[in-house]
Amino acid sequence: MLSENPAPIERDAQGSKAVKSARSTQQPTSRPDPKSELTLRLAGLAVGLGFWVAGVLPVFAWCGPVGMLPVLYLATTEKARSKQLAVAGLYAGLAYTIPQLVALRMHVITSLILLAYMVILMIVLCIGSGFALRQKGIRAAFLLAAWFALFDWVAVHALPIWGAAQSFARPWSLYNEFIAFTSVTGIHGIMFIEGLLAGLAVKMIAEPNKRRFAMTAAATILVIAAADLAILTRPPVDQFTIGAVGWTVNDSAAEQGCQTEEAFKNIYAAGVRLAAQQGARLVVSGEMGFYIYKNTRAEWLARFAEVARSNDVYLAVGYYDTGIDSNRFMFIDPAGEVLCEYVKTYQTPFEPGIPGTGDLQIIEIDGVKVGGMICQDDNFTDLTRFYARQGVGVVVLPTADWQSVKKPHMQSSIARAVEGGYAVVRGAANGESAVINSDGDMLARMDHFDQGPGHVVATVDIHNGGTFYGRTGEWLVALSAALLIVASVRHLLTQND
Repeated sequence: MLSENPAPIERDAQGSKAVKSARSTQQPTSRPDPKSELTLRLAGLAVGLGFWVAGVLPVFAWCGPVGMLPVLYLATTEKARSKQLAVAGLYAGLAYTIPQLVALRMHVITSLILLAYMVILMIVLCIGSGFALRQKGIRAAFLLAAWFALFDWVAVHALPIWGAAQSFARPWSLYNEFIAFTSVTGIHGIMFIEGLLAGLAVKMIAEPNKRRFAMTAAATILVIAAADLAILTRPPVDQFTIGAVGWTVNDSAAEQGCQTEEAFKNIYAAGVRLAAQQGARLVVSGEMGFYIYKNTRAEWLARFAEVARSNDVYLAVGYYDTGIDSNRFMFIDPAGEVLCEYVKTYQTPFEPGIPGTGDLQIIEIDGVKVGGMICQDDNFTDLTRFYARQGVGVVVLPTADWQSVKKPHMQSSIARAVEGGYAVVRGAANGESAVINSDGDMLARMDHFDQGPGHVVATVDIHNGGTFYGRTGEWLVALSAALLIVASVRHLLTQND
């Protein structure tokens, strides 16, 4: 019986020896390297501050992708895995959001929601970038490009408080000649190009065969430049002169916009007259520029009709109908007749009024199709693309902004003009009145906070037929999502093998 025991004892000894051997080959558990942790935090801060600087000072729009480079480079190394990249994303979210909340001074609940949302987004951005860049060669750069485009789409649509104004590519609207290609791709195409070039840059540092990465980057820039040139050199089919009248409004008795008879005459009617004398066929005024009550509606309509008839001009009048709690504008023809009205569809947080149903309106003036939205509406591409599909040449945009959002909102208006291939004219009751050409050129602009009441007039180019993006929508985002799904499935299959 004793002879039956040695084999189990030997197996136990071998098993024990094997466990001991396995343990001896394991790396000893160590605390995180303080220098590495600090590097990740600083890299995360660079991401957040880069995007924040780009948003505040659009002339530095390039700070967004440049600020990403440290995290992207770390993502190519074995030291920066998902957990470490999440730390970088946390710091990126805080650095990006907190300065904005201080400047915007929004409602506390809105601020907290925005803070949590942006922190989560930045964490996801950094982790996803790590997955893309751990692939080999050129494929990693294209996966990063796809990830950037999809991420930007999610940032706009997951919690659409301000819609497309939440795009991280918005500051590039200052360089409208460089982003003409977004009439094909939409604004998320900018993030695709940012991701592609940034991915090529970090791979050029981290991997051999640098010439291949450099040639791909050069080819990308040449393709975008050629596309921009082709789009910008299209001849217009017509031209149209348009104007806007704007002023400021606050709660003081001394400054209540054009609500009084004297202000209506000296600011609004006088502004329309001057714009018409300069050739404007249509004059736009600001969002909620007039408050119309049920018992005063006939009186207000008679005033507007007189202004239209006396100047032989079309009007787009923004007003608030207190009787039905509705923020809207109406088109009035030179005969003084109301042609149609539109109700604001997308409201800002805690904004009063009953939202509309997205029933967009189109009129025709001298053979030019003219549509319209109100303020926040131009941040939502389901509305803006409708006008591109219909071949509209001009979109009116009665607007009311506060100081801290007037510039970001103007950037969005420029981006929508480029995407849609139509001119945008903004009349502002608070904020900036402007005439923006269909290529994004700022033809006329007046900041009523700084310059007081006044008017702007300019002649815009008309391009009928809309744009490829207007007709097809987010095709680039769909393609990016497909690329990432294929890469993920391939990665899982490789892991299983």
